Amino acid sequence: MQYRSTIGVRLGALVIFGITVAPSGSPAAVLTAGSNASALSAAFIVNGSSGSLARQAVAAGAAGPAYDKIVSLPSLTKSQSFGLLTLSATAKTVNDTASSAGARNGTIASAASASVGSISGKITSPLGVALTASATKLLSTAKLTKTSAENTPAATASIGGLSISSSVFRVHKKYAGK
Repeated sequence: MQYRSTIGVRLGALVIFGITVAPSGSPAAVLTAGSNASALSAAFIVNGSSGSLARQAVAAGAAGPAYDKIVSLPSLTKSQSFGLLTLSATAKTVNDTASSAGARNGTIASAASASVGSISGKITSPLGVALTASATKLLSTAKLTKTSAENTPAATASIGGLSISSSVFRVHKKYAGK
């Protein structure tokens, strides 16, 4: 029997901006912005069965007016079964922020960040553990400054370390970043 496993985990920060244009002779344009962050979501296919984990620990906001949304969790544990296989994961030190100071002097800026101190997961079967994975110091940020004439985006993503190990799939990989 052939086994195929594809697991993707997303750590994301997203910033969305809009501008409302006023007709000629009306007051100046109103700048708006929005941002959201979610520390963890996943989409996976295990032995032909697909599944997903909806965004977790979502921080979101929208401006004209200023906002500062923070979602912090000391840990987050999720699991899902696919017939004989079970995927389980635990994230520690989850912090998501979305913020904007609102529009000032024709400019609006919005930012989002998502971070996870560490995450570990495994796929198990009745025969034991098929795959383990862990990562540390995951961070994703997005920022955008908007005027009526210009958008200035900035984004970063980093991972401190990653380890994937499976005797079943004959994979043993490690990565060390910042």
